[in-house]
Amino acid sequence: MMKTSLGLLLLASSVTALYNCVPENSTSYKFPKGFLWSTATSAYQIEGGAWEDGKGLSIWDSYTHTAGKVSDNNTGDVACDSYHLYESDFAILKQLGVKSYRFSISWPRILPTGLKESKNQKGIDYYHKIIDGLIRNGIIPVVTMYHWDMPQHLMDQGGWLNPQISTWFADYAEILFQAYGHKVPYWITINEAKSETLYAYCGTISNHAPGGFKEHCKWAPYQAGHNMILAHAKAYKRFEWCIKCRLTGAKVGITNVNGWTVPAAGVDQSVADRINQMQNYWFIHPFFTGEYPPLLRQQVDKLSKQENRTVSRLPHFTEAEQKYIKGTVDFFGFNYYITLVAAPIANYSTATSWYNFDCMASGTYLPDEVAPRVPGGWVSTYAEGMYASLVDLYTRYKKPIFITENGAMDAQPTPGVYPEGLNDVFRTRYIKEHITAVGKALKNGVDIMGYTVWSLMDNFEWTAGLGTKFGLYHVDFTSPAKTRTPKASAIWYKDLVAQNKIDLC
Repeated sequence: MMKTSLGLLLLASSVTALYNCVPENSTSYKFPKGFLWSTATSAYQIEGGAWEDGKGLSIWDSYTHTAGKVSDNNTGDVACDSYHLYESDFAILKQLGVKSYRFSISWPRILPTGLKESKNQKGIDYYHKIIDGLIRNGIIPVVTMYHWDMPQHLMDQGGWLNPQISTWFADYAEILFQAYGHKVPYWITINEAKSETLYAYCGTISNHAPGGFKEHCKWAPYQAGHNMILAHAKAYKRFEWCIKCRLTGAKVGITNVNGWTVPAAGVDQSVADRINQMQNYWFIHPFFTGEYPPLLRQQVDKLSKQENRTVSRLPHFTEAEQKYIKGTVDFFGFNYYITLVAAPIANYSTATSWYNFDCMASGTYLPDEVAPRVPGGWVSTYAEGMYASLVDLYTRYKKPIFITENGAMDAQPTPGVYPEGLNDVFRTRYIKEHITAVGKALKNGVDIMGYTVWSLMDNFEWTAGLGTKFGLYHVDFTSPAKTRTPKASAIWYKDLVAQNKIDLC
């Protein structure tokens, strides 16, 4: 008991110092009426039912069944078994009291080959059950169309590197709009396009399905990203054709992972600015100007010339495409986890990752005394970074922002410091401090639609398997019912949602 108290005191004191927060001097911030308190999951990470009711093969089905790709050798074949246990998901969402729930639709469950000719009615019916169940429980559905589970059939034809995929994706989007457009008020086309391009079509930061692209790291992410931008725009145009969608006042956005970078001591601010612009606005700027962020364009063009390439590794949009993609977002999905410290690198030839060889900078963690890092994980608490990123994004583009992911994994138990399990001290503190930053941003004029905790429950965390747990709810993966049990963070979040306010220090 004494060790536990010491750990809590250490964590509380570090957070208090970080924010100069004196509780008796705090003021409460009341969130706007209609603010969308939310939590999230994705299809491959929770559904299971990998081989049922006509679902097609996804790249993650293939990848996880390849030895050595997942750290604990697990797969998403069953995961949380939400394909069968969705009523359990409704129950815990209702228990939390959230206003909305962000989930994704599995492309190969709707279209087993990824192509419109392969429409699977059982897949369409499944998501009717999900959407109708949410509405019945007073929860607004927020639907992500693509959360990394590409149909294997399309990957065999090049995946996001094939220019035809923008039309294939738009066809898929149109089927979703026609099926669910009268019931879904918020659509997200693609989750974390930057992460998908760098993890799946590069693999130097994290190696995701389909894998095998490390030797093509300098060009493949840019070509894949180029096609994603066109795919999003084409999906948006199909949305505009959907009368039932427009009658409901529905909105369409795209989700990016917006980290933040600050310069190391003695390093010029321009180094951090370069990373922030290149990583945060790669998949945002084109929807306003028809072109990539200026620093991204200048940097990749310059490096391409140095490599004696005849064309830039970063593709150009045609004049017609520039006009086509502009104005095709109603809001921005905003995922935030960490802030990094930037320093320049001088030797381009020894660069080992996208950050190094194109941003020409290294990114490292802030000191633990400034940004406490979850023991055994990669997430660190620095809510000032989230605040700065929100303000910067809104100042530049003046579009509503929906925070579609923010959260931390369970800490690995460290005796006397961070007791975890259901008493998830670190996550609770992390969420609280970041929601405080959201309140401050709202108070200072940033248009934020809602806030989403990642994740509703422990799930299949990509190449980390079942061992890395982001959930508000613990999942017993050994039980037939995959029992969901609330952690301390779920109880805290439930109270916050009910009160709709937080103390600002």
